[in-house]
Formats: sequence, C-alpha cells, structure tokens
Amino acid sequence: MLPLLPVILALPAGGAAIYQWVDQRGIIHASSSPEDVPPAYRDRAAVMETPVAAAAADDRVGAEYLIPFERSATGIILVEAVFNGHARAKMVLDTGASVVLISEAFAARMRLGADAGGGRRALLKTAGGDVEGRSVTIARLEVGDAVREAVPAAISPKNQVFEGFDGLLGLSFLGNFRVTIDYRNSLIVLKEPPYLQGGHNER
Repeated sequence: MLPLLPVILALPAGGAAIYQWVDQRGIIHASSSPEDVPPAYRDRAAVMETPVAAAAADDRVGAEYLIPFERSATGIILVEAVFNGHARAKMVLDTGASVVLISEAFAARMRLGADAGGGRRALLKTAGGDVEGRSVTIARLEVGDAVREAVPAAISPKNQVFEGFDGLLGLSFLGNFRVTIDYRNSLIVLKEPPYLQGGHNER
C-alpha cells in the first residue's frame, strides 16, 4: 500500500444525500447540507440519495481505486473523467460542490441537454459560492475505475468559471466513496463502501 499523507476528506461512505428544493421563482436549488434549505422549504425538500447500488457490484465491495491527479499553478486538483462512455473531461475535485457541475461548452460537445433531463434552472452550492445552471442527469460517470450511473449534475452557463478545465467533480459522485488524497504520490484514493447490494452490511 502506498504511504498516504494524513489528508482524509470528511465525506460519507455509502452514498451522499443531496437536498433539493424549488423556490417561488421555479429555480431548483441543491445542497449537500440540510442547513442550507430555507425553513419555508424544509418540509417540501426532496432528499436524493446517490445511486451506490447501481455501480457497487458485489465484486467491488470495499474496493479501492487509485486516481492520478495533477495540480494547477494555484493548487487546484484536476482529474480526468469520462462522461457517458465517450466524452473525456478535466474536472476540479470540489468537495464543496453539492453536485457535479459541467460547463455549457462541454455539455454541447457531448450533446448533453434535454435528453438528459436538462432545461430547468438550478442553483448549486460550490466551494466558490452559488452557481446557477440547468439540472441534468449523467447516465454514466467514470473516474479511473470508479463508476456511478444516473449521477445528478448541472450545466453552468457561466463558461468563464471553467478556464482550463471542464467542470467540478462534486458530492453527487464523490459522496459515494471514502476519499483520501495522497499529495506525495499525486493520487486520489476512492474506496467503495463496505456494503453489499441491497444495503446489507458486509460480514
């Protein structure tokens, strides 16, 4: 096992809950924290669990995936992801983003739009603040050997936010794994939860 620096992100293993609500203007909001839901909307907020069972087959229970990363001049961690089996993207590791966020230019290149459930306005929480976009669902998202299907995401129309990369890899994907960053070896370790399909604990 490679020596890891003691940098472990506080992400839930076994699926991330994303809280979603629609305000009076019809704008969809999403956050990984229930405290972000305004009191007036808490009884109507939908809780979306990211689909652990869809990709965590029995032979992958507890599996670890080593994902190489590069760092920008400003220290941003960048990883390569594959969308829907064919579209490669350079993504920023962003544990402050409630869902995966991609640029409008990249969405156009991969022809992602209305057929993926897009079109509704969405307001997403990111480490850099709120970002407005359109909600979509990614049929399949791969980061190295780590795979999830039906991943909640959003398309941002503000392309200036994505200079040098295609989007943010947020909690709707990362929240499915225990995430460890090995800065010494420039690796991200994604560990599958120790659960069998159907929600049973591994014995």
